[in-house]
Amino acid sequence: MREARYSPTTRVLAMAVTANRSMPHRPRKRSLIMDTARYAATVSA
Repeated sequence: MREARYSPTTRVLAMAVTANRSMPHRPRKRSLIMDTARYAATVSA
């Protein structure tokens, strides 16, 4: 698994960017913040 090399922060950012790109209809900044927060909460839980 390649993702194991990256730090949690990098994974969070990568996930946020990917989600942001796949949903262009949502406001970019808000989408990025919400996705990052949601993913960070999932990881830390």
